[in-house]
Amino acid sequence: MKKINAFTLAEVLITLGIIGVVSAITMPIIVEKHQKVVTITALKKFYTSINQAVKFSILDNGDVSCWTFPASYNSAQDTVDFLNKYFAKYLKHTEIKICPKSIIYDRGPWVCIYYADGSVSAFNKTGSGFDIAFYVNSKYMGKEWNNVHITRYVFPFTFYRFGANEQLKSRIEPYDQEWDGSREHLLHSSSYGCLSSPSRGYCGKLIQYDGWVIKDDYPW
Repeated sequence: MKKINAFTLAEVLITLGIIGVVSAITMPIIVEKHQKVVTITALKKFYTSINQAVKFSILDNGDVSCWTFPASYNSAQDTVDFLNKYFAKYLKHTEIKICPKSIIYDRGPWVCIYYADGSVSAFNKTGSGFDIAFYVNSKYMGKEWNNVHITRYVFPFTFYRFGANEQLKSRIEPYDQEWDGSREHLLHSSSYGCLSSPSRGYCGKLIQYDGWVIKDDYPW
């Protein structure tokens, strides 16, 4: 009679146990890598598309220094009108409207541009332009700004008519106010450092500085 080779029940259970252990170890790593890729992809896409919109708008509306920025900090409708005039037709978006209340922090009204991929950019009027909060996904809007939230899901950008030393600045950039140009400052600035400050304001700039890569010392 021919002998049939087969696994015993004990061997099968041991194998399944090993697979379970390996999965438990590797799955969080795989998920984390995927989340990082999603974040980087969204940041690069927003940075490229919003600055292309600025360039196209300049062709139609003249230099940014000549644009009519909202006069009031408190008029969300003025910001809606501004975004509809200078940005709407150059972006693949679904709607522009006043953001849900207190999505970021209480400093005047914010106006949101919603994109087809689920991301959102929120604009807030400042003295010389706009502060912008970019959300990788709209589902993170309204969540408390804790350390994890502001290093993974929402990143500050700026759009100012005038940058350092009153030089014209016609691009939207990751937040870099007071930055001295070094990577060390992006990490450890007491005011905005991605590692050392409560605001984590330089995290988007750090990712850009590193070539749109999230390195090992990034506080993920």
